[in-house]
Amino acid sequence: MKNLTNVVICFATNLGGLSVRFPHHGTPYIKFLCDTLKTKRYKEITSILRDVEIHMSKKYYNRDTETFFKKGYQQITEFETFNLSKQFFFFDQELLSHKPDLRDIIFCQQLMNNGKIYEKGFNTKGTCIVIQNINYYKTEYARVGAEHDERRICKLFQELDYHVVILRDVLYEEFMETLRNEIRNVSESAQALFIFVGTNSNDEG
Repeated sequence: MKNLTNVVICFATNLGGLSVRFPHHGTPYIKFLCDTLKTKRYKEITSILRDVEIHMSKKYYNRDTETFFKKGYQQITEFETFNLSKQFFFFDQELLSHKPDLRDIIFCQQLMNNGKIYEKGFNTKGTCIVIQNINYYKTEYARVGAEHDERRICKLFQELDYHVVILRDVLYEEFMETLRNEIRNVSESAQALFIFVGTNSNDEG
């Protein structure tokens, strides 16, 4: 396996448990993260994640009504970086035209708004792995709302021209083998790999 560099790890929890996931909406953190990645794709990735972190730290939710309100369970999010040596951008045509000096450190991908691909010799592909390790096939209760998260992530990264891999109910060994294979398949110019892990904290998950 290649030595991993430029790693960003994100966490989403609430006090006493994992991130809340609603049956009809999925996980608020995943929804806001995907929305922010889409609307602020011209910003550097750590700046985007910082915006998500600040926004979610101000939100509270009500488990019974599945709504946010001023006081209640706080959604805690944070991100950490490891061996970070270069910047990562999702960027639009305006940034490309005004920042040509960034071409060596920026990853270019398919435009989400019109489907056009830049003819600049940039690689347009990356890999996104979605892991639903929540007794997905065994227990409906354990996976409640997870399909919304999966659909939202897949739609976003497919629009970004990423190769999307979905894993459900996998053991650690299976995940590591898939990860090794995907890293082997990533070309030297396509250095972007996103991994989303969904889990469950109840007795059946």
